[in-house]
Amino acid sequence: MPNAKPHVGSNDHMLIPLDIVWPAMAMQGNPLYWGGIAAGLVIEWPFVTMITGRSWVDSTIPTVTMNLVSSVIGFVAMPALGAFWEIGPGDLLDKRLGLPTFNPVSWSVTALIAVVVNVLVEGTILSRLFHAKVSKRNLGLLVAANVLSVAVAFGAVFLGDHSK
Repeated sequence: MPNAKPHVGSNDHMLIPLDIVWPAMAMQGNPLYWGGIAAGLVIEWPFVTMITGRSWVDSTIPTVTMNLVSSVIGFVAMPALGAFWEIGPGDLLDKRLGLPTFNPVSWSVTALIAVVVNVLVEGTILSRLFHAKVSKRNLGLLVAANVLSVAVAFGAVFLGDHSK
């Protein structure tokens, strides 16, 4: 698809060819990504309730706080880490396998990076600000919550209108 030009970014006039945009950057520029964040709040809310032992109402502030912080950090970290992947190991792998930039391996690595960044940031927020217990169980719950919310964010990217 070297000639395909999906809409990337919030400006309607900004079109960038697929072969020069990293998957992590596409996630940042797609307006539906923000819908993914909102869905992520709803998805992660019950997990935060289980992790913190707080009521549904009392879990709202930790859920919003951890997602706000991880969104701000992710806004910078995702393009930077995505670029690192695509310029370094991803480029080597792509050349060796003859893959274009937008390929299942790069998307999978981008999703993995998103989950890892979210778990690290959100786990730190929950444990330090909201005194959640650090345990294998809670780590597993946080990983599960983030796998689901990142899947929704990626779904928004793939289901988005790329015809503009």
